[in-house]
Amino acid sequence: NDKDWVKNFTANPQVRFRIGSDWFSGTMRVVDPSEPLEMEARRRLSAKYYGYDLDSDDPLPNEWSRTGTIMAIDLV
Repeated sequence: NDKDWVKNFTANPQVRFRIGSDWFSGTMRVVDPSEPLEMEARRRLSAKYYGYDLDSDDPLPNEWSRTGTIMAIDLV
């Protein structure tokens, strides 16, 4: 992927983030398209931002939902 934020995480994948008052550490990675997580993330993002029906077998609603880079954080 040629996006700067993907290059940044690829060069330095160690992340630390906060949810509420709790801090977490992990390693950021691009999710391989062969992983079930990849399509699940696409479907859930489409539902959140575009009203995609998770109970349907409809195609994803737009180019971004079909081709955007899916990233995951593996917690340590």
